[in-house]
Amino acid sequence: MNSYLIESSICLASFYGFYWLFLRGEKLLSVNRFYLLFTVVASILIPLLSFESQFAFSSALAAQATSSTPISVSENFTQANPLVSIEALYLLGLIVSVIILVFKLFIVKRKVGKWPSLQNNCIEVVETEGNDAYSFFNTIFVGKELNKNESLKQQIIAHELAHIEGRHSLDLLLFEVLKCVYWFNPFSYLYAKSIRLQHEYIADHSVLKRTHPKHYERSLLQFALAKVNSSLISSFNEHPIQKRLKMIQKLNSNVMNKLKPLLALPILGLLVIAYACTDVVEPVLEDELEEVLIDVEVEVEPYLIEYLDSTRTSDNEIIFENEIEVPVEVVEVKSVKRNFKLPTETELQTLKDHPLVKSTFTKEGIEILEIPNDLISEKPVVTVKSVRRSNN
Repeated sequence: MNSYLIESSICLASFYGFYWLFLRGEKLLSVNRFYLLFTVVASILIPLLSFESQFAFSSALAAQATSSTPISVSENFTQANPLVSIEALYLLGLIVSVIILVFKLFIVKRKVGKWPSLQNNCIEVVETEGNDAYSFFNTIFVGKELNKNESLKQQIIAHELAHIEGRHSLDLLLFEVLKCVYWFNPFSYLYAKSIRLQHEYIADHSVLKRTHPKHYERSLLQFALAKVNSSLISSFNEHPIQKRLKMIQKLNSNVMNKLKPLLALPILGLLVIAYACTDVVEPVLEDELEEVLIDVEVEVEPYLIEYLDSTRTSDNEIIFENEIEVPVEVVEVKSVKRNFKLPTETELQTLKDHPLVKSTFTKEGIEILEIPNDLISEKPVVTVKSVRRSNN
């Protein structure tokens, strides 16, 4: 869980860094909104994906860090059991963030009077006390004092209608949940702030299609000192007013600027390689197999080897045709003990008939003989070729 949060947080930081450097000042409107939504979803999904690729470098870095930084067992135990674990601290922050979100929802519910329904396509305009104006899902709230200026009221309704048609409330709810999950990550708050500003740019642009820019700028300035009600609602007097006025006066971005988000594709590719790709497991060739010694006294009876796919040589060597598991107690190649002779079929049958010898069969049909140590005259050591080391 810790690694996932760290990796997805790095993705959020990388994508937002690109937005802040190249996109935030451009009049791209819906393109910027799509970029913010897409990169959030991508940041959440990339650490969950897993692809085999020869370009993966995360496992190599991890292996290098493991080999170059030895950690003792006592240090590992201390780090794994701190006084307050990281998981407990994260859960505490998550619980507090969720409580705050629920509290915000109830505040909005008190303002709205009912929970919104996405299935209701009817847009409702509700008059409230004062001169505030905001929207939430399919409901527009307009202060009664705005009735004194009908032209201004119509501009406000058109602005809030653009929020409703664009389903901006869903975006705000998504980013509030993002802030709960990544409460420790400052980029989650920057994302939420940026999506709100893009919503206002989009709504302003929609109003300007039917209103003169100078008249609309004057309407914005009349509400510049008003207070924002909640982070879950879309408000006509959303700050910062200066940025909105600047974006209104700015010319639409040309075609080349609209292609700027495509420059983030290399960042997407690097993040996928870093966190979603794993190394391709290549088969070990015959000449790469190593010759090892197996002490058959270590939880492996000597006659179990006889029933594996193997070939005996005149020098009492056993060459296995298939891969077998080698015990942990594998030593490096040494001279083979002399005077060791594998049992003949007659001797093997005699051992099977012994009352102290137990015979069992595995699922693969391999017969295993459990032979007491006192029935074995020597502790044989045999040379085994074409065997891979076991990681167990």
